[in-house]
Amino acid sequence: MPNKILTFNDQGSDVVFFDDGSTTVAGVQTGAWKTQNPDSKNSLSYPLADKSKPLRNVPVAYRLSDRNQLGLSVGGVSSSSLNGRILLEGHSGILYWLVDDDGADVAGVDGAGVCFFVYGHVTIDPAKNQLTIADSAGADVIVSGKPAPAGNSQCAVSVSPGDADPATAIVPDLISFNAATLNKDSARKDFSLTAELDLSGSWDLRDGKTVFTAKLDGGAGPTTITVGLVGQLKGVAVGFQFTETGNSANVLFTIHGRIKGENPSGGWDFTLGYAGSHFSAKLAVKSAPPSGSNGFTINGSLEVAGGGGAPITIDLALDVGYVFNGGALQLKVVGSAGVYSLEVSGQLKLSHDWAAEFAIAYNSATGLDSFSLHLGNATPGTSLNKALGVFVSGTGSSISVGLTLNLTFVGGVIVPDTTPVSAIPAKEKP
Repeated sequence: MPNKILTFNDQGSDVVFFDDGSTTVAGVQTGAWKTQNPDSKNSLSYPLADKSKPLRNVPVAYRLSDRNQLGLSVGGVSSSSLNGRILLEGHSGILYWLVDDDGADVAGVDGAGVCFFVYGHVTIDPAKNQLTIADSAGADVIVSGKPAPAGNSQCAVSVSPGDADPATAIVPDLISFNAATLNKDSARKDFSLTAELDLSGSWDLRDGKTVFTAKLDGGAGPTTITVGLVGQLKGVAVGFQFTETGNSANVLFTIHGRIKGENPSGGWDFTLGYAGSHFSAKLAVKSAPPSGSNGFTINGSLEVAGGGGAPITIDLALDVGYVFNGGALQLKVVGSAGVYSLEVSGQLKLSHDWAAEFAIAYNSATGLDSFSLHLGNATPGTSLNKALGVFVSGTGSSISVGLTLNLTFVGGVIVPDTTPVSAIPAKEKP
């Protein structure tokens, strides 16, 4: 025996919706109601007793309780919360499938399951552990998440590589939002059903915000949707941390990525995610104070041009170590496994007391932005590499800078020329 979901008066007749998908109008069984709408607007359609007339369409408003159970309102009348399960499939929004007291999908009058299509733009706020569906009327349906089993213990979102496409070998990014519905069985005991909220796709940057473009498979074929994420990116040695807006100390999860310098043009290639979304970026260094005898810290930002609109700014905080051996300056981001490939050009200066300093130009297109490393004193007569060039090592995570030195005799002693070597262009190692 089906259960009533909601009764309301429409055009002078009492209309009843049942949980098996059936409808009665003025006590007469008329057929199945549905919520799937080609216009992607939240509405409910039902057949009238007069079959010659088209389906009657009425607006519907949805809500989710703190147990993530769906309720609906039609014609000013609201239903109670309904047993069900949540998943993302084939459209922008969620599906809510009705389940019985045993957790099995309810069998509908048309032989299929019974579900509600909840349409709207999807946004994830990892700091609040919320997935929000904002409909065209401005109403929000909020799915409450819980800390994911793996990853950040306080965050409902986890990020990982997906399965590689066998045709292209591209590895997509996978975002999982951990949530569940808490239902009641016939004895009024709670039982939980895990929500299927997995997104496979790639990262994008639009209008100064981080978004995720996902492909969902539905009955009518795959659909591409764009999901917004509330937060900000920060560059660290292990990749790019996604943090709470205005609170970079609250790290929510880490996204795979890579930065590769393209000096002297001033542009940097920025790759985000396992799928390898490429963007162009400009580096701005705020400061580069020494962090030890063989290192310094880069505090700055990347201005990244995304898929459209305003660029996004990503803060950087990187510890860089360096050595100066045999005439080669080698730099490496501490703790990085190939995330940063900081190709540089610059000028070497040697004073008469053999103190070496290398001025690094990180945006030589302007010729104004640079900072210097003091490399210490070399020993007179040391054999120095005479090669000229800048290249990336085979690991992609360190930089070797070859140097050309002009040596002259002064009073019978060989000393370095104090004239700086001209800035040399970056080129990849053959």
